[in-house]
Amino acid sequence: MRDGGLPVRYRMLGNVAAHDGVHWQAIAAPKPRALLAALLIRAGDVLTVDQLLFELWGDRPPRSAPTQIHGYILRIRRVLGEVRARSLLTTGPGYRLVVEDEELDTRVFARLSAEGREALRDGDAEHAAELLGGALALWQGPVLADVPASPLVSGLRRRLSEDWHLTWESRVEADLALGRHAGLIEEIARHVEAHPLRERPWRQLMLALDRAGRRDDAVSAYQRLRSLLVDHSGIEPGLEVRRLYDDLRRPRPHLVPNAPKLVGRAAELAALDTLAEADGPVVTAVTGPAGIGKTAFVRHWAGKAKDRYPDGRLYADLEGYGSGEPAAPAAVLATFLQALGVPADAVPADEDSRAALYRSRLSGARVLIVLDNARDADQVRPLLPGPSRCMVVVTSRDDLRGLTATHGAHLLRLPVLEPAAAVALLGGPLADVAELAALCGHLPLALRIAARKLAARTPVSALVAALRSGDLDGFAHRRAAVRAAFDASYRALPEVARHVFRLLGLTPGHEFSAHAVAALGDLPVSSAAAVLDRLAAAHMVEPAGGGRFTCHDLLRRYALELAPDDPAATRRLADHYLATARHAATLVSPGMALAPTAPVTAPVVPFADHAAALLWLDAERANLVAVGGWRIVDALRAYLAMRSPRTDWAAAARAGLAAAVAERSLVGEAAMEISLGRLAWSEGRYGDAKTRYSHARTLAHQAGWHEGESTGLNGVGRAEIGMGRPDAGREVLTEALGIDRAVGFRAGEARELHDIGLAMQNQGLLAESIEHQERALALCVEVGDLRAQCLVADALAWARQLIGQPSALKEHTSALALGAGIGWEAAQSGVLRRIAAHHRDAGRHTTARDYAERALALVRAGGEHQLRVDALTVLGDANVGLGQHAAARRCYTEALGSASTSGYLTGRMDALLGLAELHVRSGEPGTAEVWARTAVAAARASGLLLWEGRALTVLASAAAALGRRPDAARFAAAALAACERAGHHPGAAQALSIMDSLTTVPSHAG
Repeated sequence: MRDGGLPVRYRMLGNVAAHDGVHWQAIAAPKPRALLAALLIRAGDVLTVDQLLFELWGDRPPRSAPTQIHGYILRIRRVLGEVRARSLLTTGPGYRLVVEDEELDTRVFARLSAEGREALRDGDAEHAAELLGGALALWQGPVLADVPASPLVSGLRRRLSEDWHLTWESRVEADLALGRHAGLIEEIARHVEAHPLRERPWRQLMLALDRAGRRDDAVSAYQRLRSLLVDHSGIEPGLEVRRLYDDLRRPRPHLVPNAPKLVGRAAELAALDTLAEADGPVVTAVTGPAGIGKTAFVRHWAGKAKDRYPDGRLYADLEGYGSGEPAAPAAVLATFLQALGVPADAVPADEDSRAALYRSRLSGARVLIVLDNARDADQVRPLLPGPSRCMVVVTSRDDLRGLTATHGAHLLRLPVLEPAAAVALLGGPLADVAELAALCGHLPLALRIAARKLAARTPVSALVAALRSGDLDGFAHRRAAVRAAFDASYRALPEVARHVFRLLGLTPGHEFSAHAVAALGDLPVSSAAAVLDRLAAAHMVEPAGGGRFTCHDLLRRYALELAPDDPAATRRLADHYLATARHAATLVSPGMALAPTAPVTAPVVPFADHAAALLWLDAERANLVAVGGWRIVDALRAYLAMRSPRTDWAAAARAGLAAAVAERSLVGEAAMEISLGRLAWSEGRYGDAKTRYSHARTLAHQAGWHEGESTGLNGVGRAEIGMGRPDAGREVLTEALGIDRAVGFRAGEARELHDIGLAMQNQGLLAESIEHQERALALCVEVGDLRAQCLVADALAWARQLIGQPSALKEHTSALALGAGIGWEAAQSGVLRRIAAHHRDAGRHTTARDYAERALALVRAGGEHQLRVDALTVLGDANVGLGQHAAARRCYTEALGSASTSGYLTGRMDALLGLAELHVRSGEPGTAEVWARTAVAAARASGLLLWEGRALTVLASAAAALGRRPDAARFAAAALAACERAGHHPGAAQALSIMDSLTTVPSHAG
């Protein structure tokens, strides 16, 4: 048989069978069949005769059993045929069946399933459905259907049963993404009846029902699930199901902003109403010149049309005509996906994948999508839905004919207002304002500006006179009418205000502060603030809160038209941003190695403390990124690491790297490689991080930037530790420490000591780890780096907790307060998960769960990869302690998948051991043993003594549960030895407890 073109030779998904090259061959006799099954389960491994005896006869094999096994092997070889028989080898104490991955249906199933789930994660639902369907088609019946239960067989059945469920659920997920919900409802309903305690299919049933317009049935499905879970185990449904239920009970995402009062436009509103009645998807382009009122018109209609779109309304300003870059479709897609319920950390990285996931989310939905201020058709196309019942309304000054050709878009051109509507918009007696309305060209924007002036008690005659004094011939042209209205307001300003308004055309972003304007105009800050207040009173700028201002995009364009060609002003603004960003960096992270650069003499914003610097960075981030350049991006490194705005970070650092290369600045290149390396590390891309940091180290060495060289080495070392190579990490970090000490870089010395201490901790060198962390903490206090203090204090408290010091919780609490004080959510998450682990180890599982949930919430939406994995595993541990096994399994499975993908070894082992302990408690010690042995092997291969001790302890528990007391005693003794070598007293106590339980003689023993 060839399945999907694959040369499958052995079948376990159903009755056991082997292919002899011509036909499928079954094995009639039960014992040889069971022997072949055991060899297939452990394909590639040697199974000793003793193991086979136990597998076939349990603990009472007949005396002739070894001879019988030899006969069974000969029988199996005959079934395999002459060629395939050569793969069944007699090796030392037993037998080994050599099988290629593509020859065994279970391995083909695992590969297709993994590839399908990966395709689903990448947003390729169609390919995912194909792969996952192929995986499920391999199943000819229950696993090893004609083989009796045994330790190996039972373990495989449990594992593959779970894998089948995950694969089926993923295939349904892919079909839902493809809009096949109508045909899935009956299938999913049958599945949940057969497997009522699995939550994911219930969630899928709720989604399918909702997308089929049966929201009440979806709510009822949740209520049935909740009743089942509460009655069966006393637990509530999981977080994802509860979120969907909450979503079903509340209005769909409505991102459309409120619009100002609309006057007129009855015919155009009716035209949109008619288009909305058509079958989707409907694309409508509302076009017209600047100031014609496209945005107000569409927002007004969207507000009235709320009930037409039960699945939500999405809105994005594409900023096609601002002074900066238009909004990137990838960024808009990320916002839309999150509004549609996709967690931030599940949003794909690239635009194509985001667009595919976006289209799948909208498949079958009825959503209104408003795309305001589009630059051109190319900006719009990635944001259009696939087959659906959606309506898209695009506004643009461009006629967007490209959308008509490719997507059948309807064009709706807005004219100027009718005279009566224009007069109504101005207010006041008809005779007084009719001429003013005409001078405004009946253009809504100009009319609204004039209306605001009238409301501020400016006489109508004064406005008419101001407009008349302009280019009267230009009033016939609508764009000139807008300019005339702006000109009137502009001319009414004092000269200093006109000068500042012209300079606003040089600002990089939508918001600006008095300090930035002072730099532009070479003014005192107090004078700049007074001018901005004057401009706000004239409605030429608008207050944005916090002492900041913004400007309507047409007024910005007007300012840009007036802006002088003044390189000196632009340079002053860039210098202000650079100088202030570097000043802020010294407060946010005084220990950071800033790249050496020429001194910048520019006024800086004075900051009272770390918090004030952080607030300024938050407010100015868009401007700083827009100004760019490697020097500013380098100054932002610590801030970006704290806030994790990954899209901004990546784009700014890559642009900075290009600028540094163009300047031929080795220091600049090194600084940008360090920034990109830090970003990669935070995302769990350790291989990429190591490459970036290694290149940075080389560049910094060539440039003679010693602090940059040690920072590059530090990044390489941390990447090695993350991948489970603590020896290699310590070696690199020690080299960095030598550089730091040679040049007197005290903050770097603290950093290296801290990271070396972490590596030592993983290796079980707890006393040495504590010594390193204590020295690091003293240096952090000396340098005054609160960020580093928080990290080191937490690590030191954890190391002390591992050796059983009672003061650890108090130290963790102090570190948490420090993290909260500096507004660093990632640091708080790290400390919270340690506090959760402390309560877990003390048996306070409810408290542990509360802390772990808080830790996870802080990093769930885009936080650092390691922290997310660690929070998940601790939350899983707490749920195990509370007997909430389904919730624990979800946590461990997510953590294991994430850590395995990135190569985060200790996170992977934590998840493996969590699953092992879960299986021991839930009566599946055979599966637990598999997980624990895997963890033991990984820990020993990497020299991670702490994890070796813990894994051996779990292995002892599994062996004891399986009734193998000698094995359990041996594993517990090995665990005790490992914990004692490490000085891990709580771990040693746990191992001793197991040993004591094994030596206790039951009262009924004979």
